[in-house]
Amino acid sequence: MSQLVSSPRRRYGSGMTHWRSATPRDAPVLEAIRVAAWRTAYRGIVPNSALDNLDAARGEESFRRFLASGDGETYVVEHEGRSVGFVTVGPCRDRDLDPSTTGEIWGIYVSPDRWGRGIGTWACHEAEARLSVRGARTAVLWTFEGNDAARRFYESRGFALDGAKRAIDIDKPLPIVRYRKQLTPNEPEAGEPQAR
Repeated sequence: MSQLVSSPRRRYGSGMTHWRSATPRDAPVLEAIRVAAWRTAYRGIVPNSALDNLDAARGEESFRRFLASGDGETYVVEHEGRSVGFVTVGPCRDRDLDPSTTGEIWGIYVSPDRWGRGIGTWACHEAEARLSVRGARTAVLWTFEGNDAARRFYESRGFALDGAKRAIDIDKPLPIVRYRKQLTPNEPEAGEPQAR
């Protein structure tokens, strides 16, 4: 089960950005962010039929159950007093890697109206730091092979393809590729709980 965690506030642009542990009460806004991000980022990658059928209201209950389950750690990214994204991290779920030393960024989503403001870069940095504090020496993540923007973003953050590739079915098989990055050992911020 994840502990309640809040990050130090950092200034980006004209406002303050921080994150806090998500709770099931956050499900409606986080699912709305996920749907908006998918529809914007994955148009031309994921079939339009799948994107058009995304429904935040239907996905909300599933998201609420996920948050209540304690699987992974989900953090709400708040900027200028508004929830604008979320990050989910946890142990690596891939059988070919050791979850005791490899963490995984399960997802980073930022509301499309906040793209290009450095919030995604900040969130990725915080996700890496959180995994490092939890004992991970390596971070991995998966992204659509055809998502050139995301691939450039992760590569700019020091992630590199590691050769793993598979397909997920979203109205048709879609290839996804795995990125990996060595993490810098990180000490917890003042007031941040140690991993247990």
